[in-house]
Amino acid sequence: MKKILLLTTLLLGAAGLHAQSKATAAVSLTTGMTAKLELNSTTSTATLTFTGPSDRWFALQIGSFTNSGGMQDGADLVYWNGTTLVDANQNGVGITPSIDAVNDWTSSSTVSGTTRTIVATRAFNTGSNDDFTFVYSDINIDFAWAKASSATNTINAHGTNRGYSLNNAYNCVAPDAPDALAQTFCAGATVEDLTAAGLEGATLKWYANATGGTALTGSTVLTNTTYYVSQKLGDCESTRTAVAVTITTVPKPTIADSTPEFCSQKTIANLEVMGQPGATFTWYNEPVGGTVLPVTTVLGNANYYVSQTVGDCTSDRLLITVSLFTIPKPTASEEQSFCSESTVEDLVATGQDGSVIKWYITPTGGTALTGSTVLVAGDYYVSQTVGDCTSERKHIVVSYTTLEKPTVPSEIATVCDGATINNLTVNGLPDAEFTWYENAEGGEPIDESTVLVDGENYFVSQTVGDCVSNRRGVVINIDELPIPEAEHNQSVCEGSTVSDLEADGIAGSVLTWHKPEGSPALGADAVLTAGDYYVTQTVNGCTSAAKEVIVALLPTPEKPGGDATQQFEEGDDVSDFTITTVEGATIQWYVMDGDNLQPIGMDHLLVDGKDYYVTQTVGDCESEPLKITADEILGTPTFNMKKLMVYPNPVNDVLSVSYKDTITAVTVINMLGQAVISQSVNADKIDVDTSKLQSGSYILRITTPGGTASVKIVK
Repeated sequence: MKKILLLTTLLLGAAGLHAQSKATAAVSLTTGMTAKLELNSTTSTATLTFTGPSDRWFALQIGSFTNSGGMQDGADLVYWNGTTLVDANQNGVGITPSIDAVNDWTSSSTVSGTTRTIVATRAFNTGSNDDFTFVYSDINIDFAWAKASSATNTINAHGTNRGYSLNNAYNCVAPDAPDALAQTFCAGATVEDLTAAGLEGATLKWYANATGGTALTGSTVLTNTTYYVSQKLGDCESTRTAVAVTITTVPKPTIADSTPEFCSQKTIANLEVMGQPGATFTWYNEPVGGTVLPVTTVLGNANYYVSQTVGDCTSDRLLITVSLFTIPKPTASEEQSFCSESTVEDLVATGQDGSVIKWYITPTGGTALTGSTVLVAGDYYVSQTVGDCTSERKHIVVSYTTLEKPTVPSEIATVCDGATINNLTVNGLPDAEFTWYENAEGGEPIDESTVLVDGENYFVSQTVGDCVSNRRGVVINIDELPIPEAEHNQSVCEGSTVSDLEADGIAGSVLTWHKPEGSPALGADAVLTAGDYYVTQTVNGCTSAAKEVIVALLPTPEKPGGDATQQFEEGDDVSDFTITTVEGATIQWYVMDGDNLQPIGMDHLLVDGKDYYVTQTVGDCESEPLKITADEILGTPTFNMKKLMVYPNPVNDVLSVSYKDTITAVTVINMLGQAVISQSVNADKIDVDTSKLQSGSYILRITTPGGTASVKIVK
């Protein structure tokens, strides 16, 4: 990661300041005398800091020796002679030291009070046998010392003012703390990104604490806090310098829609992201790492990632998922027909809400047609545009057509008097609208309520969409129906209905009766009352004028008199019943067939237990029927019913009949009194074929010389 503020580091150029050094402590030799020796491995120089009395000579032997008596003969030493520091060599006890031909020490002297401080330096190895050679790897150094007993004594007059200090240990000399300034970084920076100015060859070490703790690794991620740096030369580590660190975090870019959809080819440049002022955006195909994508990259159905960079800091990446879609073609009839000169505006196509419809004469490319472009028969193409998305084009074929005239059942239209235009029948194309005129061309349309005039011509056209056909003419023939034919005066019995009135119309007409005239038609079962009725006839929707009929009601006679149950003997018919009637009345007998009365003749044979009905008619009026139930007097005194056998009963195909005497005849009679089987017999046993009888109840009549008997059988 990059730093926002770089610290320029200037390494110190002076060799001594860059050296790795170690030194003894300031060894106290005696009162008022100390010695300290520092070795610099980089410059291979030794620095002696030597203090003593300011008013006399004093000396220091340096080296490695073992005697404990003081300075050794032949050992390297230096001494202050009152004027300068002398580089010398010990000659023996009581003898003045011999001075080296070359003074290899460079020294300076200062006095403070009664103490003189001398600082002197020379090379580890001067090349002279007279000088002790310093070795940086040595762990200690031996000192021996002497000083004049008074300010007036000579150099070798020290008396007991002498001594030694052996094995004075070297300790490293810690360098100064490195120089470092406050630093600002982007998020993600590590300790490796921190900078500080230290000595040449020194190792910088970073900590989270001012003292103690463990040095941080280079991969430690930085936070907004204070860090501490030291420098280490050899085994010597400096104190620590505090460094305030500020972390600048750049947020991800933003986008209005992180899942944009496009319908046409777009590039990364079409993805509009927002960030901090002055930010630059970088696009990738991976959430981390990956390849930087140019903004000209064509988008697909994929994930894209974008970061923003402000200054030297770059944000994490924002995920954007791109989807591609297709706008459908517009909806339009593939064949569109026109009946007159039309323009592009007349073409019909629909698209999505808010879409823009565009028409072309080519399937691709070309320029959209204006709405005023005149259409010709041929191919056209239509697209829809929603926003900046345009569909493929739909193929439309344009043609021109001429509408045919509408049709009518006949060009001579027979209509009723008072009919209107609305009563005329006309046929045309599906969804056609019909318009009527009084002229073959031009003129204004006439209303459908216009009353038709006999012999006049009328003209009709059909319109489909914007297309209008030529007109078809119709000649009007007013059909005036005659009134029905009917007796002006009609007499009917009381209780009669409209269906009993008599009138005749022309073939195919429908007669309707009204009371009073012009009122709704009466039903056929409407009971008549005396008074005026009116009858009309209707043919093909036309209704005639009304014929007046005056209705008179005739009284209905009472039903015949007679007992409700009457006895009869075998062979009797309905004429044998006893009834009373009006003089001159006509008698009619009935039996019930289902729910209806069925007329029968006067010779209708009676059946035991059956109901019979009789009416009397006076003039044209028939009475209500009288119901009589027949009660037969069975058998004769000489007929023995116990000796009669009839089986099986119910019967299917053959009925067996036997008697003790000769049977002369058998007859099967239905419930209407009709003989359905008659057989002459001359035997005491007979089989009767009943296979052709319908299912139901019947009366079997057996005749013998001694009498007759009747038996009910079931088929």
